[in-house]
Amino acid sequence: MQILTVQLNHPAVEKEFSNEGYCNVGQQIIREWNDNPNQHYRKFIRNRGIYIENIIDSNPKDNDLIFWGEWEGYSKFHPLKRTNPNGIHEPFHSIIGRACQNT
Repeated sequence: MQILTVQLNHPAVEKEFSNEGYCNVGQQIIREWNDNPNQHYRKFIRNRGIYIENIIDSNPKDNDLIFWGEWEGYSKFHPLKRTNPNGIHEPFHSIIGRACQNT
């Protein structure tokens, strides 16, 4: 599987990986919903998407995309042995514990 990286600028910082804001569900680390109205964080996100490699060969390809973005909601977190990014997030939608914040 080929993984492509797309850089999207987001002015906020990445949340430090610590006990605050993260929980374990079975063997999976979950980044909890950010409900702080004064602080937005960026996440290094992996999500399935469709893309084209160039305009001439416009055959769409379906693959994992990795990018910096804002997602205040829950995400599965896969820590990396580095500081920037400190892990990869896989967002998912949940109405449980949802805060009043944009994303």
